[in-house]
Amino acid sequence: MKKRRFFIIITTSVLIISMFSSCVSAAVAGVLAPTAIAAVASGIIGIGDVPEKVPEEPAPPPPKEDDSHPAPTLHGTPIAKKTTDTQIPDNFSSDDSSNDDDFYYEEDEDDFYYDDESSNSNEDLYLQLEPTPNTKEEINQQNSKALSSSWNVISLILNGKIEEAKTELQRTKTYNQTDSNGYSSLHAAAQANNAELVTWLIARGADTEQKNNLGDTPIFTAIRYFSVAAAQALIDGGANYFAKNTEDQMAFFAGIEKDKSFYPVFIIQPVGEIRDIRGQNIVHHFVKKDDIDGITLCIERELNLDIRDNNGLTPLALAYLNTQSNISATIAAALILADVSPIRGDFEYFENTVKTRNARQIFEDNQTALHLSIVKNHYGITEYLISCGSLLDAQDISGATPLHLAVRYGRINHAKLLIQKGADVNSCDSTLKTPLLITAPKEAQDEIYSLLLENNADASVQDIFGDNGLHIATMGSMSSGHVIRLINAGAKINAKNQKGLTPLAEAVSSKNIEHIKIYSTHGADIFASDINGKTPLTRCFRDGNILKILVNASNLKVTDPYGNTPLHVALEHKATSGCVRYLLDAGIAVDVANCYGETALFSATKSDNYQGIQQLIKAGAIKNITDNQGNTALHSCARWAANKSCTKLLAAGYDVNAKNQAGKTPLAEAARQNRIEIMKQLISKGANVNSQDVIGKSVLMDAIQCKNPVAATILLQKGADPTIVDIYGRNAFHEATTTELEELISIMQKTGTSPLSTDLHGKTPFGIIIRKDEKLLQTTLGTNLNIVDINNNSPIHIAVIENAPISVFEFLIKRGYNLNAKNNLGKTPIQLAVSAGMNDVVQYMLACGADVFTLDSTGKNTITTSISDNPSVLIDILKANQNKTDSNGNSVLHYAAQCANSNVLSVLMQYDANKNAKNKKGETAADIAKKFNRSNEIVQLLK
Repeated sequence: MKKRRFFIIITTSVLIISMFSSCVSAAVAGVLAPTAIAAVASGIIGIGDVPEKVPEEPAPPPPKEDDSHPAPTLHGTPIAKKTTDTQIPDNFSSDDSSNDDDFYYEEDEDDFYYDDESSNSNEDLYLQLEPTPNTKEEINQQNSKALSSSWNVISLILNGKIEEAKTELQRTKTYNQTDSNGYSSLHAAAQANNAELVTWLIARGADTEQKNNLGDTPIFTAIRYFSVAAAQALIDGGANYFAKNTEDQMAFFAGIEKDKSFYPVFIIQPVGEIRDIRGQNIVHHFVKKDDIDGITLCIERELNLDIRDNNGLTPLALAYLNTQSNISATIAAALILADVSPIRGDFEYFENTVKTRNARQIFEDNQTALHLSIVKNHYGITEYLISCGSLLDAQDISGATPLHLAVRYGRINHAKLLIQKGADVNSCDSTLKTPLLITAPKEAQDEIYSLLLENNADASVQDIFGDNGLHIATMGSMSSGHVIRLINAGAKINAKNQKGLTPLAEAVSSKNIEHIKIYSTHGADIFASDINGKTPLTRCFRDGNILKILVNASNLKVTDPYGNTPLHVALEHKATSGCVRYLLDAGIAVDVANCYGETALFSATKSDNYQGIQQLIKAGAIKNITDNQGNTALHSCARWAANKSCTKLLAAGYDVNAKNQAGKTPLAEAARQNRIEIMKQLISKGANVNSQDVIGKSVLMDAIQCKNPVAATILLQKGADPTIVDIYGRNAFHEATTTELEELISIMQKTGTSPLSTDLHGKTPFGIIIRKDEKLLQTTLGTNLNIVDINNNSPIHIAVIENAPISVFEFLIKRGYNLNAKNNLGKTPIQLAVSAGMNDVVQYMLACGADVFTLDSTGKNTITTSISDNPSVLIDILKANQNKTDSNGNSVLHYAAQCANSNVLSVLMQYDANKNAKNKKGETAADIAKKFNRSNEIVQLLK
């Protein structure tokens, strides 16, 4: 076998040996102290104070011979390549085809060459030997067998007869003699794990580097047989732990790979400087193996933790390469606390968290380290942070918890861990979104949402926008399985968001066929309207394929809250003929009525869907069918201005004069709605322009009452009678003045209808408008100054009757209406005003020369009426008529003498009423008093 050159640069062997001794003098066989491992795993960045370094375990007692094993079997087989789970990493093992796998150790520039040539002469021997023991149990089994050797000293050592062996060796001085298998006494002591004997032999010159036929030096034999104490003694005695076996494996690495009990022996500072062909040292190796025990001892023994490999990676950087491992995170934390150089970048948050020993540290946007580990997909760090007390439900600036972020970034493992550790699956962010309402990446959606629902996520919640899980599932085109899971978990299928959209509406808008199928078959409301009045049903009237999916056997017979079927809605919203045909063919009856008694025919008129009407007529719609109020489709045409639909219905022979329950014809409805074109169509087809409803209102009155002058004009032109009265005696002029529209009033004035026509309650059109402005008064009255009502009341009489303001009287009197006109009772306006107590009007009329002497049909006049009804104006009457008399010469005092009491008469005389004045018969007031049999007192008062 060719030689391989093993190149090492060292200072002096003495220095190395002294370093070994100082590092491992207290370490013996056995595993690492558990305290150190526990410190890294559970307390390295707890919330409280944590010591900078883990306390070291007390040094173990001095090594003793291992009495736990019987004497081992003879020698054993060569160290074979490992076949167990723990494999030596590629970059720490040699490649037989390469000459570039030398390890180097930087101390000084002295070269040390190691000859690892092995002989093939022992091949037969190897085949005869027992398999190499891989466990301590296998060693125990081998040690229980009888032992022998071609050299009796070996047999003595292996059979525990140490003193005899020493005696023989001292006698023969053959400390380096070997048996036929190349075993020296030091090999045997190493196999027997007798540290005392190893030390004794080395002190007497035994060669620590002598190889047996297997190519093992004593240190490899100690490793082979788990002889930890012997291995320590060999190292203490100067054995070369850089020696290689036949597999080109260094002793220190073989020991570390064999069992952790060798860690205290070989983890020492010089070993820490050894690098493999990739430039990695033993610390790198432990990082790659996720070996926290090895890392802990490296830290305790102050090995170089910052060596960079050929790629510039330190052990910390190497640990970061395995971001999914909690152990790697724990190792990284241990290295950070050991003051290695930080990596920064994506791991700065972790390094800061560890350094400050605060698992709840806050970073930018109020995020914790746990938020950041999830965003960066550092699962191992996530697991580590949780174990160190990081808050599971901490909220960032947007209110998002770590679980929100786990969903947003599709971190399924993170989400599982968070939930397992107690994270709140129903926590809300600032928009009231729970994790279930966060949109996950497509590839993670089914699994992560199922996880949330399995852990009692509330499927019914809605965010600040009103969206629930179903809205979000449909908007995000998520799987049908997820939608069904949400429904089964209690998501409200008809929930509306702020726009009024249900999940079904979202599905129809986005033409998500699978979701439409699910929602429609699970009872989603196809009539649910949004804030713009659109429904899932109306959204698909331009796409027959979607309609066929939306309206199916499961919901064909459903109606909206008003009893409308899909056919009603389709006709009202002008669905395509194909959609209408589908609904009819599917089995919706053409004449089925809603809660108002309206069939689809009525719905079609609401949008003037004449094509739909044509389809319904062909499908057998009943002619002249009425709604609950007796309206026909023609009435509906008038109401909704459905001109084209009206044409279709008239052409189909619908009754133009059909009356509803109020007695109104389609023409009356058209006149009320000012549907001019429809009125013309109806009139041309014979509509009665003088039709009256159940209370006697004519079509003209309907037009005027609804303030439609154009309609009124057309009706008058077509022969409408303006004098028709309703059951209250009101005619079209009454309705015109009620509107207070000058145009309508003018139209009625021109018809010749009297503005003083009286209804059954004595109300005239003029009386209705009397308190409005003068222009309307003038338009209403026209130019005829002699107009009177049926009781011969003039406009001034009516003004008094209506208790009009003084301005009306001023207007009427100035226009020339007769101030002294008599009505059928012979009463003048001033007499009526006196009786009504309208003193200001009386005074104005007196000032305008009103006649107070005219007698009515009862023989009373304004003076006597004042005395009986309103004495307060008698003085005004006296003053205005101080020198006036009637045609017989009677003065105010003469009329007062007939009926006034003494007090009134006294007041009149105080105001200079002339008691001596005589009428044409020569009678004074006293004579009149005597003539009417007044008391002697009154007669004497007047003399």
